[in-house]
Amino acid sequence: MAVFSRERDVDPVGACVGMKGTRVQSIIRELRGEKIDIVEWSEDPIAFVTNGLSPAKVQRVSIVDDREKVMEVIVEDKQLSLAIGKKGTERPARREAHRLAHRHQERGREAPRGRSTVRGPGSRI
Repeated sequence: MAVFSRERDVDPVGACVGMKGTRVQSIIRELRGEKIDIVEWSEDPIAFVTNGLSPAKVQRVSIVDDREKVMEVIVEDKQLSLAIGKKGTERPARREAHRLAHRHQERGREAPRGRSTVRGPGSRI
């Protein structure tokens, strides 16, 4: 879920999570345990993908092909599991691609290109 506030003094993510997670927990219960990502919305796709991959520290995001909506995301090798999920099973990066309607690749700084490819909406995961 991407959230935004026009008020500078309001933390939109914190407002949705609530004190000790009470607001988001009630939503999770309604969804019968479904996991929810709450990220701060940005019209800038680079800022948005960086927000969405948090807590992984993104080193660089490049728009490879704007027309085809392809991005490349570079993280430290030690941060790669945070970006792609535990053993690649949680796939926060894939969820991020769907939110952005972009395809992107995440790879560690030392990894060869194409280590992990993410497709946008309409693709099978």
